[in-house]
Amino acid sequence: MKGIYKVCKGTSVSGKKYNPATERNPDAKGNNKSRTGFTFCCYSHHLGKHFQNVVKISIRETISLFHSQFTKYEIDSRLIPVREALNKSITARIGNDSGGEYKKEFMLQLVDLFLIVSERPEAFEELFNGRILNGVISKAHSWIGKYYDKDAYVYEDSRLIIISGLLKNAVKTEFKNSDVLQDIVDLVIFLMKEDIYYRARWPLVLRDISATMKEVSEDTDYPLVGVLKSLCETCEHFELTAEERANIVRCH
Repeated sequence: MKGIYKVCKGTSVSGKKYNPATERNPDAKGNNKSRTGFTFCCYSHHLGKHFQNVVKISIRETISLFHSQFTKYEIDSRLIPVREALNKSITARIGNDSGGEYKKEFMLQLVDLFLIVSERPEAFEELFNGRILNGVISKAHSWIGKYYDKDAYVYEDSRLIIISGLLKNAVKTEFKNSDVLQDIVDLVIFLMKEDIYYRARWPLVLRDISATMKEVSEDTDYPLVGVLKSLCETCEHFELTAEERANIVRCH
């Protein structure tokens, strides 16, 4: 959190001076690199405050609503080891962090949704037909790209490019290129680009469960399980930046 406070006091991570209440973070100008400080200060800039207090909360609440709708489905017993491994890793990685409880809940809800949809793609079609659910995701996706950062969904970080490509290809082949699911992929990857907290932890979580995914993939033929296995194997080769490693030490 100290890095955020420093940025919001008028000094970017690279040491450039600016007015965080009225100006964009100078480190986030003219590039699409993964951010080490938010594009707009989440405490004083009107765009940063709206993103932090309205958009991010609406995304979390919508995912929570999706999750509550999916509770009528049971996860295939063969996928339970994946959920258990993810639960263990997420709890270990962020359970004791400041604000870690709601972040843990958010990440575990994403896990459940992925596992259920892996087994039952028709469940996704059924639930995502709702106008309210579609509307919230579409509105958040549009606001970020129109007002917050016109290049929000463009990445220079090779890790994010790879993850986005794998997930979007799965949406295209398994879900008829669903617009709302494409938007969800964009939002998840954008959160990793914008927020160092998630970017530093998701690759480690996926790395943690790689062995479990190899075992489970041998017993199931769900296409999305294969996608998750590929993500895990890919993340084994990812390296965290010095800033990402420092964020983990600072927050944990």
